[in-house]
Amino acid sequence: MDYERGHSDDDTQIATPQVDYKLPPEELDTEFKKEFPPDPVIGSEMDDAARVWKVYRKEANAYDAALLDGWSGTLDILLIFAGLFSAVATAFVIESYQLLQPDSAAYTAAALYILVSATNHSTGIVLPSPPDLQYASSLARWINGLWFTSILLSLIVALLSILVKQWITE
Repeated sequence: MDYERGHSDDDTQIATPQVDYKLPPEELDTEFKKEFPPDPVIGSEMDDAARVWKVYRKEANAYDAALLDGWSGTLDILLIFAGLFSAVATAFVIESYQLLQPDSAAYTAAALYILVSATNHSTGIVLPSPPDLQYASSLARWINGLWFTSILLSLIVALLSILVKQWITE
């Protein structure tokens, strides 16, 4: 079967000339018809410049613009939240970071103990044992590690939000 000429058993048959059928002129009485006039030739509805594609492009652009505006607004809110969360987490890190610092009073007591024991030549005075110099407990290290991780994740989210927002605006 030949889709251009129709069904024929004989290839010698003369092809009928193709005629462009035109629609009668329509009154452009609506805004839609004024913006997108009908296709003038019957059968050209699927051409590249057909009315359907003009309407599709307009609708797709409007939908995409609305979608990108929604994403942009969501990213603005996410950036504000990430900034506030980072500020609050930083305040907690400042307070909990002191748990990681060595106790300066214990170091002073240990230094005084060493000085007193060095200057004490008599064996009659019994000195107490030196103070124990401990480092930060594992709980303090875990707490600070979690606080620092939360700040790091918050800053990564803010960075990614900025990158996505720049990508959206282009």
